[in-house]
Amino acid sequence: MRSKIMRVFGIMSMMAFFFAVNASAQTKDEAAKLYNDGVAAYNAKNFAVAITNFNQALDVAAKVGDEANDVKDGVVKLLPSCYLQNGMLLYKDKKVVESINEFNNAIEVGKKYNDQATVTKAGNIVPQLYRVMGNQELGAKNYDKAKEYYNMGLRLNPEATNSLLGLGLVYSKQGNVDSALVYFDKVIEIGKRTNKPDEVANATAQARDLFLEKASNDEKAKKYEEAIKSYETALKYAPQSEVVYYKLAFCNYTLSKWDDAEKAANKSLEYTLNPAEKAKVYFLLAGVAEAKKDIPNACANYKKAATNPKYKAQASARIKALKCQ
Repeated sequence: MRSKIMRVFGIMSMMAFFFAVNASAQTKDEAAKLYNDGVAAYNAKNFAVAITNFNQALDVAAKVGDEANDVKDGVVKLLPSCYLQNGMLLYKDKKVVESINEFNNAIEVGKKYNDQATVTKAGNIVPQLYRVMGNQELGAKNYDKAKEYYNMGLRLNPEATNSLLGLGLVYSKQGNVDSALVYFDKVIEIGKRTNKPDEVANATAQARDLFLEKASNDEKAKKYEEAIKSYETALKYAPQSEVVYYKLAFCNYTLSKWDDAEKAANKSLEYTLNPAEKAKVYFLLAGVAEAKKDIPNACANYKKAATNPKYKAQASARIKALKCQ
């Protein structure tokens, strides 16, 4: 009886072993099939399906163990790229939020499987997409949301000049000049260092216009001292602007600061290329000279101003009043 039981037990053990091996073989075959289906989907550029197949293949391979390492190795070579390519497709379909999520998946999976090339590519793309979303919110005047997206991009790339510029524009729209300038100055500094002349020019123009607007408002309100400060700061961003120098000359003239007015007017002349535009500067210089009792210089400048029809009547009247030769 004992011998019979042992024989039955032995047969059952052999059957259990056979079924275990057979189940294992089928499971590996399943993993291999999922991998092959994933490759087919990848080649057909159906990356979403490929991602599903590859992840399922990994799950099955993990259950099989070492025997399915070849399947696992095949998957990890393609999976990070799959997420990257799917992110590209989503972006082309204008699904920006979904594409960002997929690029972040590419970064995460790329790091997990040591695919640095994919990590780098996705890492360069995501800040640009956050900038796109920031620009959209900026255009819609959702300033807090715009700042959120720009900052999300900057956390990935602190020197993304377009995102820094976007933040500067947001703060400018909100009337926060000091904060806007911090970001415009960062763009200028990084742009010069990394050879991005267009972005440097853009940030410089934005910073200049901030001060020109403030100066113009102060000038209209007859706050000439404040206007002078803003015009002088604007020169930091536009050191060869004949317009800014002329405005400085005018404000100083209005405040009877003759020497400062004369100095600024001469700088305006230096940078004014259009001869016709020089007439208004000559007219102002003539007024300065007249105020300083320098009649010969006043006459000389009024005569130059009179060559422009726009100033001829006023200049001629002063020439006559001063009895210029």
